[in-house]
Amino acid sequence: MLLAAAGVLLLFRTDLFDEEASAVSPSSTRPSVSASASSSTTVVTSASGTVTLGPHQSFLDQGELRKAVTALTQGTDARMGLTLVVQDRMLSVVYAHIGSQTPTFDLDSLPYERFPALVKEARSSLGAESPQSWELTVERLTGSLAIRVGVTGAGGTAWLETDGDAKVVRRTPAR
Repeated sequence: MLLAAAGVLLLFRTDLFDEEASAVSPSSTRPSVSASASSSTTVVTSASGTVTLGPHQSFLDQGELRKAVTALTQGTDARMGLTLVVQDRMLSVVYAHIGSQTPTFDLDSLPYERFPALVKEARSSLGAESPQSWELTVERLTGSLAIRVGVTGAGGTAWLETDGDAKVVRRTPAR
C-alpha cells in the first residue's frame, strides 16, 4: 500500500512542479497537455499519465475509463503500469520504466467493464453509509494483480478487493 501511495504522490509531484517550471520557462518539458470539447484534461509524461474529466462526467460512465487509458497509451510503449488509480473524475497511471524489475501489469488487459459494478457493490454492501467518495486502485506490487475499491461515507471507510479477473476475494466493511 505504501508503494502504491508513493506512486500516486509521484504523479501529483510531477503536476505541481511542472506548473511552477512552466511559469518560469516557456519551453516546459511536459510532453502533452490537451483539453477537448468534453471538458477533460490529459497530461502525459514519461513516468505518468493523468486524465481529469469535467463536470457531469464520470469514469463510471460506460466505456469512459477504457477510452481514457487508451488515450494515455496510444502511440507509446507505455502499456505496462505500476499503479492505476481512479476516482469519479480523475484517472492517474504510473508507468513502468523500460527494463524495470518491479512487477507490472498490462493496462490493456484490465477488466474495465467490471469496474462500475465493483464500485456499486462497495458503495451498497459494505456499510459505509451514504458514501461520498470512492477510489479504485490497481497494482501488482505483491506479485499478483490486485484491484481494490475503497468507499468512504458517514459509517467510515470500506474496501472491496478482487483478483485480476475482478472476482471478489476480500470484503472489509466500514468500521
